[in-house]
Amino acid sequence: IVYYNFTCHNEMNKNTENKTLIYYFIMCLISVFLIKIHLAGNGNIGQVVFLTYYCLTALPLVVIFVKGKNSRNLCILLCVAISVASTKRTGTIALILGIFVMLVLDAHIQGSLKEKWKRYMYLFIAICIGSGAVLYLENRSGLEIFDRFSKLSTDGGSGRDVIWAITLQAFNVSNLREKILGHGFQSVYYRLRPGGFSRFSHNSYIEYLYDYGIIGLSLLVLFVLFLIIIEIKFIREKNKYAPVMGMLLIITIFLSAFSYFFEESNIIQPIAVAYGIILGQAYKERKRYEN
Repeated sequence: IVYYNFTCHNEMNKNTENKTLIYYFIMCLISVFLIKIHLAGNGNIGQVVFLTYYCLTALPLVVIFVKGKNSRNLCILLCVAISVASTKRTGTIALILGIFVMLVLDAHIQGSLKEKWKRYMYLFIAICIGSGAVLYLENRSGLEIFDRFSKLSTDGGSGRDVIWAITLQAFNVSNLREKILGHGFQSVYYRLRPGGFSRFSHNSYIEYLYDYGIIGLSLLVLFVLFLIIIEIKFIREKNKYAPVMGMLLIITIFLSAFSYFFEESNIIQPIAVAYGIILGQAYKERKRYEN
């Protein structure tokens, strides 16, 4: 809301672009060291690599603010490399699919047929280069990328299915008041502790159902539907923000369904800022057009 209100009445200057790039490169640098710790088998593996999600959630801000194509593409490539190297499957899928949707929508909103095909050709080239890079990393780095993805059907998403079952079972045996209003702020983490550990449900919707009840879950679903409706409107209008909004939605849906998102303020913050800026800019430009 803060960034929405600010963007409605103010213009972003060049300093914003420079600060975004500096911030992003710092995040990437930190992530490299975290991944080295992860690959060496030191520390709490999940928590060490989870911080690399900052690179994923901050990428839409780079797309919004950075005007130079070379700088923007470099940030995207860095994010893909970091995500793949982190072996975080949910983040990698969200990132790759988000970039794909962004590029498809970017081609869709172009005016001329020639420009559309030009963008689709870029998309095809990007897919080829990305596939080649992943194959190279798989063969040379020992990251076992495909092996990790092949285990999705057998490891329950690193035990997510067990955590979900425990949380849903606890909700089912709750009293009526708890089902409607919930058990309280982050009760899954602090009180339920699935499997005997303090951790979230790895699914924001199940988390909200237990923490905030049917009312809380309903409000969350309505909020996500609201964002989807806005994106559909952007696509129909061929709004210039439709591509990055599409990426934001993919990241939102994947991380909220299979990881920490709405309940994790640190990770959601860059996404929330991006939503606010896009909606504020779109509102301002619509008013400018009407006048």
